[in-house]
Amino acid sequence: MRWLGVVLLLAACGPLGGQSMECAKWVACSDALPGATKGSQDEHFGPNGLCWQGSASSAMQCTQSCRDALAQRASQPGAPAECK
Repeated sequence: MRWLGVVLLLAACGPLGGQSMECAKWVACSDALPGATKGSQDEHFGPNGLCWQGSASSAMQCTQSCRDALAQRASQPGAPAECK
């Protein structure tokens, strides 16, 4: 049963500890926002971002931040399709 927890933890952090799907979507959303600087979120949330260089706990916190940011943007009128 312990291995199941490990598998679920790795899946939440993305493939082999890499960028999560939520953060990939957040980066695309951020890039699509009016007036945004393309790549502004890459340092932290991009495929080689700081979020994926540390612990699994840190990666999970980053993923939650991306989920929260996406939810906030998606609820705004006129949100880009990348944010929904």
